[in-house]
Amino acid sequence: MKAPSWFISHGSPDLIVHAEAPAHRFLRGLNARLTDLQGVVAISPHWRTEALTVNVTAPAHIQYDFYGFPEALYRYRWSPVSSDKLNDQVLATLAPLSPQIATSQALDHGVWAPLSLMDPEGGVPVVAISLPRRFSPRQLFELGATLAPLREQGVAIMGSGSVTHNLREIGPNEAAPPRWAQEFVAWLEEKLAQNDWEALFEYRRSAPNAVQAHPTDEHLTPLFIAAGASHGQYAQRLHASYTYQSLYMGSYEFV
Repeated sequence: MKAPSWFISHGSPDLIVHAEAPAHRFLRGLNARLTDLQGVVAISPHWRTEALTVNVTAPAHIQYDFYGFPEALYRYRWSPVSSDKLNDQVLATLAPLSPQIATSQALDHGVWAPLSLMDPEGGVPVVAISLPRRFSPRQLFELGATLAPLREQGVAIMGSGSVTHNLREIGPNEAAPPRWAQEFVAWLEEKLAQNDWEALFEYRRSAPNAVQAHPTDEHLTPLFIAAGASHGQYAQRLHASYTYQSLYMGSYEFV
């Protein structure tokens, strides 16, 4: 069976210690989907490079690339698995794009935070690839299409980010989501439902409140890689909730 291609909203790093949060429970529930996977290729907004780069660190390890959170978060432990076979598969698949190779890059929280909930035992090998700074949404979609053959080999693609991401606009969890976020989410999910990739590629010009939802775009653009890995097939929404008032935790599978 073909492995899934996901866009996962990873939210704030402290999601991993808030077991009562809907998005935390959702990610825990994805564990059953990992049973038959041979690996995961993960793309995080927190590892951006000029040239496309593949992380082949072995053994894989994590970094606490955030500050100002409760001490419990820095004591959180998760041990990812690396795999020479998976590294070789990813490098071979991306060979036409001449990727760079990183050999000492720790996994950032955009990768390990969601995966540690999805795969708490660390049983599925993971390889991270970088988010090239200069790639447009269309180019990222094409990068996803290059990764698509890995799905036939049992390797899932996971774009990690956030459907809305404006840290100046966050608030208490119990507060109602702001109108600007709801309008942006409604537009995005309508275009996903319509499979309207031309509109989505131009979202910063076309979507309502796009710049307010994403002052910088790195937290949304991994979605285009995940979509490209399914050749633009329809998105199935797997989860919907808000955290910190304005961070929409929508997650999707591209079938």
